[in-house]
Amino acid sequence: MRWLCPILALLLACGAAESPAEGTDDHPERIREPVAAGSFYPADSASLALAVDAYLDSANADPLQGRIISGVVPHAGYVYSGRTAAEVFSQLEGCSYDVVYVMAPCHRASLQGFSVYRGDGYRTPLGVVPVASEHADRLRESHPSASYLFSAHEREHAIEVELPFLQRTLDPGFSVVPLVVGHCSVDDMRFLAELIYAEASHCDLLVLASSDLSHYPPEELAREVDSTTIETYLEGNPASFADRTAPAVVTRGVSTVACGRMPMVATLCYQRLFKTAGSSLLHYGNSADTGGDPNRTVGYAAIATTVDTTAEDSPLSARTKNTIRRIVREELQRAVEGRPPGEYEAEGAEMEVLRGVFVTYKSNGELRGCIGTIRPLFPLVDAVAGMARSAATEDPRFEPIGPEELPSIDFSVSVLTPLQLVQNPATVEVGRDGLYLLKGGSSGVLLPQVPVGLGWSREEFLQGVSQKAGLYPDAYRADDAHLFRFQAEVFGSTPE
Repeated sequence: MRWLCPILALLLACGAAESPAEGTDDHPERIREPVAAGSFYPADSASLALAVDAYLDSANADPLQGRIISGVVPHAGYVYSGRTAAEVFSQLEGCSYDVVYVMAPCHRASLQGFSVYRGDGYRTPLGVVPVASEHADRLRESHPSASYLFSAHEREHAIEVELPFLQRTLDPGFSVVPLVVGHCSVDDMRFLAELIYAEASHCDLLVLASSDLSHYPPEELAREVDSTTIETYLEGNPASFADRTAPAVVTRGVSTVACGRMPMVATLCYQRLFKTAGSSLLHYGNSADTGGDPNRTVGYAAIATTVDTTAEDSPLSARTKNTIRRIVREELQRAVEGRPPGEYEAEGAEMEVLRGVFVTYKSNGELRGCIGTIRPLFPLVDAVAGMARSAATEDPRFEPIGPEELPSIDFSVSVLTPLQLVQNPATVEVGRDGLYLLKGGSSGVLLPQVPVGLGWSREEFLQGVSQKAGLYPDAYRADDAHLFRFQAEVFGSTPE
């Protein structure tokens, strides 16, 4: 529901607050004051509420099925892009989210990596939106490309303009993690998505990419270029989207095809961690639609991604498991016979989702090779094929499996969940959970079967992953240590 803002909020917003110095942490309350009020949107709280509500009331996209996990929304002045942005935000009315990650491009500073705001809140004329400080702190400490650069947030409008829409649509009680994204790689965005997904294991999250589309082409060219950008985004492949929207391939006469290109890559990486994610274009427009110069336009898109929350928690189907068994057998045979890797089609959405995978071979009950990847870097179909081949020929502990051994080889496959944040180590369950520990530049991983095979208790398991990271046994308790868990769906070579 929407809430009329109190007079007190208006009075507080009228005073100009002193900006904190870059890098300082000694102010008892650090509120980032609005800089776009009065230019990108109304500075008066009542006028702002009426304007946002009018845009929301004009939204006409059909209600989406499923839970919205991410979206792309524009960030221009409301007179130009408010109508488009409202199509995503109207779908959120009355929804409850604990934390919203708002990712914006860096328009006004030079930034390597991305900056996560270190402060208590962002103020708009409708009041202060609190920052989810614990989430923000963990992200800065866990991601090698994360930092805090106040100048990246100080005059940046692309986060601020989204907040009044959130304030008018979401149930009260949400907080935000404001991220300004500078020069980043696709790998940076992949790991960012994984860390956000890890947080989603204990709270309800929404991820927004704040981005306009093409900048300054004539209207006819704008619609052509924007159509290609949107189509590429809806295809869902973050690496392909990054390549096809890179500055080096931008059409002549276009400054950029998406100023929030890397935030959009991040939302694509995030949604690929879900089995049932599907994206929908809710609205497209450009500045010429609302009176802007048709010879110099900016494009806007509203895109939302939803999942079926019930299906997300379901185990792999028997069909998918049997497909995986077939791929392992074929790739084992190819590797042993010295043939090149095969090409495998993803049969169904389960085989397209990104997952970590381990393949284990045994001969007459004895370990003969085991290789895998913890991080969900590849679609399941590719991860299975790659690990099946590597485990047969590249495990440094063993000689490659020979053709004469094939009749005696049995195998098992472990399909891992993405990382989940552990808030309380006492909830770690031996036999169910694998552990991943991050502390500073050190990390360690133990699979779920390790403590079972060694007869460890929970405490021994926790100490074991600390020592695997090259740290002292109780390192997992440290304030700057971040502990994650994952589970594995393990099945053998016998078809179901």
